[in-house]
Amino acid sequence: MNAVPGEPFSSADARARVAAAFDAGPAQIQRHRALVTGEGQIEGTQVIVAATDPAQLRGAIGTVEACALAQSMSQARAHGTPMVLMLDSSGARVDEDLSALGAFRFLFREALGARLDNLRMLALLGNACFGGASLLASICARRSYLPHTLLAASGPRVIQASQGAERFDARDAQGVREMLGSAARRAWHPQDGERGDTLAAARAEVREWIRDADAALDLEHAQARLEQRLACVAQPASDTSPARDPDPSSLAALLPPGYTARFGGRLAWALPISTGKPVFIGALGGSPLDAADSARLSAQLLDLRISHPRSPVVLLLDASAHAATLHDEQLLLSDFLVHLSLVIASLARAGHRVALWIVGRASGASYVAFAAAAHSVSAAVDAQIEILPAGARASIIGTGASPPADAHGWLAARVADAILEQRLRLHSDLSSG
Repeated sequence: MNAVPGEPFSSADARARVAAAFDAGPAQIQRHRALVTGEGQIEGTQVIVAATDPAQLRGAIGTVEACALAQSMSQARAHGTPMVLMLDSSGARVDEDLSALGAFRFLFREALGARLDNLRMLALLGNACFGGASLLASICARRSYLPHTLLAASGPRVIQASQGAERFDARDAQGVREMLGSAARRAWHPQDGERGDTLAAARAEVREWIRDADAALDLEHAQARLEQRLACVAQPASDTSPARDPDPSSLAALLPPGYTARFGGRLAWALPISTGKPVFIGALGGSPLDAADSARLSAQLLDLRISHPRSPVVLLLDASAHAATLHDEQLLLSDFLVHLSLVIASLARAGHRVALWIVGRASGASYVAFAAAAHSVSAAVDAQIEILPAGARASIIGTGASPPADAHGWLAARVADAILEQRLRLHSDLSSG
């Protein structure tokens, strides 16, 4: 299909969007179900372009799409080839359940590595970018929006299911745009742009990006900006997610002798006395992971690089989901989850052995934020791992919860690598690999 420069980007299919980006057409364009990839010259620079196709499965990212995009990212990292991610997606392919979540875990591991390598990545956004696609958009150094683009960790129907229609009506197009739209998102990212809704405008945006330079990743600076963002937006009492403090006895059962657990709301940690011994830290209690807790956890993990430079890190996770509140989406929760994941990835790259222990519930973007960068993921036999909580899943595909997967299902879907024993052997997944 030949791209027509004046054709609206929002209605063009993914193949036309990819073709429009290149100088004289890419060497080849390939389709991987709802993903189209291509490679060619843009302004004399070799570039890889990958586009989710909203005309196919609403651009949902399932096992096929995640594996193909991970392969493209791996290729880009190996050769230092810039990437353009044309994201127009409802998020994970929910009907594939845990298989899609496991595939996205490894896709996002590649994305984290690319960002830490300072690989140039531009997110060229279409009509909507929700769920896992929003994480991919947030990990890029720059984003380009259409005037009507929506970007959020949770789509409007999921937010409505969480907050109630009286507080957030997913059918109110203007209200949704004011909360999740381009203007609100670009307010947090002055380097991002907005373009006209044509293939020609998308082509011009990519060329301008190629000629510019992206800022290098600075995790400490990013941490400070997110903490400032939290300070700027007060959380109303009516917009809090249900919170349960962790049970001290449940954490004590996970710790070896000589450790004392400490708590700060939903966060818990236990530090070793001796250098080189494991650090235990995470989010417990089962409540959704929100922006504030993500930022506090990121700050603690950044401190470990100085206070415990040789210690393995055991991440503990019991969070039913990522928070789907108005407050968290006003803050752009995806940024906080991506930053947390990048901090974890930086610890792994700095030589810390990182293990994730799922000791309760885990799902969606909160699972990905913890799991993608971990060297290993282990789950307690009574854990509950889901692609999305039942209510969010039903709001997307209109059916109830799927039968819960057992340990064999977790391993087959690659959302877990091992099962934790009742009495944990401390070094079993910290000393290998």
